[in-house]
Amino acid sequence: MSIKHTYLNPLLWLILVPGAGTQSAEANDVIKLQYVQRPPYMQQSKSEAPTGTIPERVIPIFKAAGIDIVWELTSLNRQWDAIQNPNEMTCSIGWFKTPEREKLVKFTKAIYQDQQFALLARKQISIAPTDTLESALAIKGLRILIKNKYSYGPRIDTLLGKYQPSLVLSDAENKSMAGLLVANRADVMFAAKEEAAYLLQNSDPEKRLQILTPVNMPIGEKRYIACNKLVTDELIERINRAIPF
Repeated sequence: MSIKHTYLNPLLWLILVPGAGTQSAEANDVIKLQYVQRPPYMQQSKSEAPTGTIPERVIPIFKAAGIDIVWELTSLNRQWDAIQNPNEMTCSIGWFKTPEREKLVKFTKAIYQDQQFALLARKQISIAPTDTLESALAIKGLRILIKNKYSYGPRIDTLLGKYQPSLVLSDAENKSMAGLLVANRADVMFAAKEEAAYLLQNSDPEKRLQILTPVNMPIGEKRYIACNKLVTDELIERINRAIPF
Protein backbone atom coordinates (compact mmCIF):
# COMPACT_ATOMS: atom_id res chain seq x y z
CA MET A 1 0.00 0.00 0.00
CA SER A 2 1.38 3.42 -0.90
CA ILE A 3 1.85 5.99 1.87
CA LYS A 4 1.24 9.52 0.69
CA HIS A 5 2.50 12.74 2.20
CA THR A 6 1.80 16.22 0.93
CA TYR A 7 4.33 19.00 0.79
CA LEU A 8 2.95 22.46 -0.02
CA ASN A 9 5.45 24.97 -1.28
CA PRO A 10 5.39 28.06 0.97
CA LEU A 11 5.76 30.20 -2.15
CA LEU A 12 2.29 29.12 -3.31
CA TRP A 13 0.43 31.40 -0.89
CA LEU A 14 2.18 34.39 -2.42
CA ILE A 15 0.08 34.12 -5.57
CA LEU A 16 -3.12 34.05 -3.49
CA VAL A 17 -2.47 37.34 -1.74
CA PRO A 18 -2.50 40.45 -3.97
CA GLY A 19 0.88 42.13 -3.99
CA ALA A 20 2.42 39.45 -1.81
CA GLY A 21 5.30 38.76 -4.18
CA THR A 22 6.46 38.44 -7.74
CA GLN A 23 7.27 34.71 -8.02
CA SER A 24 4.31 32.49 -8.85
CA ALA A 25 3.56 28.86 -9.56
CA GLU A 26 0.91 27.55 -11.91
CA ALA A 27 -2.00 25.76 -10.24
CA ASN A 28 -1.24 22.55 -12.11
CA ASP A 29 2.48 22.53 -11.29
CA VAL A 30 2.07 19.74 -8.73
CA ILE A 31 4.23 16.65 -9.14
CA LYS A 32 3.87 13.33 -7.35
CA LEU A 33 7.35 12.59 -6.01
CA GLN A 34 8.00 8.92 -5.36
CA TYR A 35 10.68 7.34 -3.21
CA VAL A 36 11.59 3.95 -1.81
CA GLN A 37 12.65 3.06 1.71
CA ARG A 38 16.42 2.95 1.30
CA PRO A 39 18.47 4.40 4.13
CA PRO A 40 20.80 6.20 4.32
CA TYR A 41 19.66 7.69 1.01
CA MET A 42 15.94 8.05 1.78
CA GLN A 43 13.59 6.83 4.46
CA GLN A 44 10.14 7.58 5.82
CA SER A 45 9.95 10.01 8.71
CA LYS A 46 7.29 11.29 11.09
CA SER A 47 7.08 14.53 9.13
CA GLU A 48 5.44 14.97 5.73
CA ALA A 49 8.67 14.57 3.77
CA PRO A 50 11.16 11.69 3.94
CA THR A 51 14.63 12.12 5.38
CA GLY A 52 18.01 11.06 4.08
CA THR A 53 20.81 12.13 1.77
CA ILE A 54 18.61 12.40 -1.35
CA PRO A 55 15.53 14.21 0.08
CA GLU A 56 17.84 16.70 1.79
CA ARG A 57 18.96 17.73 -1.70
CA VAL A 58 15.62 17.35 -3.49
CA ILE A 59 13.38 19.39 -1.18
CA PRO A 60 15.29 22.68 -1.64
CA ILE A 61 15.39 22.07 -5.41
CA PHE A 62 11.61 21.94 -5.75
CA LYS A 63 11.21 24.90 -3.40
CA ALA A 64 13.57 26.96 -5.52
CA ALA A 65 11.78 25.84 -8.71
CA GLY A 66 8.38 26.87 -7.29
CA ILE A 67 6.88 23.43 -7.89
CA ASP A 68 4.61 21.78 -5.33
CA ILE A 69 5.08 18.09 -4.60
CA VAL A 70 3.06 15.23 -3.13
CA TRP A 71 5.31 12.59 -1.56
CA GLU A 72 4.57 8.91 -2.12
CA LEU A 73 6.42 6.02 -0.50
CA THR A 74 6.08 3.10 -2.89
CA SER A 75 7.90 0.15 -4.41
CA LEU A 76 10.40 0.23 -7.25
CA ASN A 77 7.97 -1.77 -9.41
CA ARG A 78 5.20 0.80 -8.86
CA GLN A 79 7.64 3.59 -9.71
CA TRP A 80 8.56 1.81 -12.93
CA ASP A 81 4.87 1.45 -13.81
CA ALA A 82 4.22 5.16 -13.19
CA ILE A 83 7.09 5.94 -15.57
CA GLN A 84 5.95 3.61 -18.37
CA ASN A 85 2.17 4.10 -18.00
CA PRO A 86 1.78 7.72 -16.91
CA ASN A 87 -1.61 9.08 -15.87
CA GLU A 88 -0.36 12.00 -13.78
CA MET A 89 2.87 13.98 -13.49
CA THR A 90 5.20 11.76 -11.49
CA CYS A 91 8.91 11.81 -10.70
CA SER A 92 11.07 9.39 -8.73
CA ILE A 93 14.18 10.41 -6.83
CA GLY A 94 17.63 8.84 -6.70
CA TRP A 95 17.65 6.94 -10.01
CA PHE A 96 20.71 5.93 -12.02
CA LYS A 97 20.64 6.92 -15.69
CA THR A 98 21.07 4.27 -18.40
CA PRO A 99 20.60 4.41 -22.20
CA GLU A 100 17.60 2.07 -21.91
CA ARG A 101 15.92 4.25 -19.29
CA GLU A 102 16.57 7.42 -21.26
CA LYS A 103 14.20 6.08 -23.93
CA LEU A 104 11.34 6.07 -21.41
CA VAL A 105 12.22 8.65 -18.79
CA LYS A 106 13.00 12.36 -18.62
CA PHE A 107 16.05 12.81 -16.41
CA THR A 108 17.04 15.98 -14.63
CA LYS A 109 20.64 16.97 -14.03
CA ALA A 110 22.49 14.87 -11.46
CA ILE A 111 21.59 15.60 -7.84
CA TYR A 112 24.11 13.36 -6.02
CA GLN A 113 27.00 10.96 -6.61
CA ASP A 114 27.50 7.81 -4.55
CA GLN A 115 30.79 6.87 -2.97
CA GLN A 116 32.82 4.06 -4.54
CA PHE A 117 31.09 0.69 -4.85
CA ALA A 118 31.89 -2.11 -2.43
CA LEU A 119 30.71 -5.66 -1.84
CA LEU A 120 28.73 -6.48 1.28
CA ALA A 121 29.53 -10.14 1.82
CA ARG A 122 29.21 -13.06 4.17
CA LYS A 123 32.35 -13.48 6.28
CA GLN A 124 32.96 -16.89 4.74
CA ILE A 125 33.67 -15.20 1.39
CA SER A 126 37.33 -14.45 0.70
CA ILE A 127 38.16 -11.72 -1.82
CA ALA A 128 41.51 -9.98 -1.34
CA PRO A 129 41.90 -6.19 -1.71
CA THR A 130 44.31 -6.94 -4.56
CA ASP A 131 41.73 -9.05 -6.42
CA THR A 132 39.83 -7.44 -9.29
CA LEU A 133 36.08 -7.22 -9.64
CA GLU A 134 36.39 -9.46 -12.70
CA SER A 135 38.14 -12.18 -10.71
CA ALA A 136 35.51 -11.89 -7.98
CA LEU A 137 32.66 -12.33 -10.48
CA ALA A 138 34.44 -15.37 -11.92
CA ILE A 139 34.48 -17.22 -8.56
CA LYS A 140 32.72 -20.51 -9.18
CA GLY A 141 29.46 -20.84 -7.28
CA LEU A 142 29.45 -17.26 -5.94
CA ARG A 143 25.83 -16.17 -5.42
CA ILE A 144 25.32 -12.47 -6.11
CA LEU A 145 22.22 -10.82 -4.68
CA ILE A 146 20.73 -8.34 -7.14
CA LYS A 147 17.73 -6.05 -6.82
CA ASN A 148 15.20 -6.88 -9.53
CA LYS A 149 14.92 -4.29 -12.36
CA TYR A 150 17.76 -2.27 -10.82
CA SER A 151 20.85 -0.87 -12.49
CA TYR A 152 24.25 -0.86 -10.79
CA GLY A 153 25.75 1.40 -13.42
CA PRO A 154 27.16 0.57 -16.86
CA ARG A 155 30.40 -1.13 -15.77
CA ILE A 156 28.88 -3.50 -13.21
CA ASP A 157 25.86 -4.22 -15.43
CA THR A 158 28.20 -5.04 -18.33
CA LEU A 159 30.42 -7.32 -16.23
CA LEU A 160 27.40 -9.18 -14.86
CA GLY A 161 26.33 -9.83 -18.43
CA LYS A 162 29.83 -10.91 -19.45
CA TYR A 163 30.62 -13.30 -16.59
CA GLN A 164 27.03 -14.40 -15.93
CA PRO A 165 27.54 -15.36 -12.29
CA SER A 166 24.79 -17.01 -10.28
CA LEU A 167 22.26 -14.24 -9.54
CA VAL A 168 19.71 -14.19 -6.74
CA LEU A 169 17.00 -11.66 -7.58
CA SER A 170 15.07 -9.78 -4.91
CA ASP A 171 12.38 -7.11 -4.75
CA ALA A 172 13.17 -6.44 -1.08
CA GLU A 173 14.60 -3.28 0.42
CA ASN A 174 18.37 -3.28 0.81
CA LYS A 175 18.15 -3.75 4.58
CA SER A 176 16.13 -6.92 4.02
CA MET A 177 18.57 -7.96 1.28
CA ALA A 178 21.40 -7.75 3.81
CA GLY A 179 19.32 -10.09 5.95
CA LEU A 180 19.28 -12.58 3.07
CA LEU A 181 23.07 -12.60 3.18
CA VAL A 182 23.01 -13.25 6.91
CA ALA A 183 20.55 -16.11 6.29
CA ASN A 184 22.94 -17.62 3.70
CA ARG A 185 20.48 -17.11 0.82
CA ALA A 186 23.24 -15.36 -1.16
CA ASP A 187 26.93 -14.53 -0.73
CA VAL A 188 27.51 -10.90 -1.77
CA MET A 189 25.63 -7.80 -2.88
CA PHE A 190 26.73 -4.51 -4.40
CA ALA A 191 26.40 -1.27 -2.43
CA ALA A 192 28.10 2.08 -2.34
CA LYS A 193 30.44 2.39 0.63
CA GLU A 194 28.12 4.69 2.59
CA GLU A 195 25.22 2.27 2.20
CA ALA A 196 27.35 -0.79 2.93
CA ALA A 197 28.54 0.83 6.17
CA TYR A 198 24.94 1.63 7.15
CA LEU A 199 23.77 -1.92 6.44
CA LEU A 200 26.70 -3.40 8.35
CA GLN A 201 25.83 -1.31 11.38
CA ASN A 202 22.04 -1.70 11.25
CA SER A 203 21.39 -5.13 9.69
CA ASP A 204 24.11 -7.31 11.15
CA PRO A 205 24.08 -7.31 14.97
CA GLU A 206 25.82 -10.70 15.07
CA LYS A 207 28.66 -9.45 12.83
CA ARG A 208 28.27 -12.12 10.16
CA LEU A 209 28.96 -9.74 7.26
CA GLN A 210 31.98 -7.80 5.99
CA ILE A 211 32.74 -5.08 3.44
CA LEU A 212 35.04 -6.10 0.58
CA THR A 213 36.61 -3.70 -1.90
CA PRO A 214 38.29 -5.33 -4.92
CA VAL A 215 41.07 -3.18 -6.33
CA ASN A 216 39.16 -1.81 -9.32
CA MET A 217 35.66 -1.28 -8.01
CA PRO A 218 33.97 1.51 -9.97
CA ILE A 219 33.31 4.93 -8.52
CA GLY A 220 29.77 5.56 -7.38
CA GLU A 221 27.12 6.41 -9.95
CA LYS A 222 25.41 9.77 -10.18
CA ARG A 223 21.79 9.87 -9.07
CA TYR A 224 19.02 11.77 -10.83
CA ILE A 225 15.37 12.70 -10.60
CA ALA A 226 13.50 10.60 -13.19
CA CYS A 227 10.16 11.90 -14.50
CA ASN A 228 7.51 10.45 -16.75
CA LYS A 229 6.64 12.09 -20.05
CA LEU A 230 3.68 14.01 -18.63
CA VAL A 231 6.19 16.26 -16.88
CA THR A 232 6.83 19.00 -19.41
CA ASP A 233 10.24 20.03 -20.68
CA GLU A 234 9.59 23.46 -19.17
CA LEU A 235 9.19 21.94 -15.71
CA ILE A 236 12.32 19.82 -16.17
CA GLU A 237 14.22 22.99 -17.09
CA ARG A 238 12.91 24.77 -13.98
CA ILE A 239 14.09 21.85 -11.85
CA ASN A 240 17.48 21.81 -13.59
CA ARG A 241 18.00 25.52 -12.97
CA ALA A 242 17.46 24.90 -9.25
CA ILE A 243 19.96 22.01 -8.99
CA PRO A 244 23.26 23.19 -7.46
CA PHE A 245 25.16 19.89 -7.92
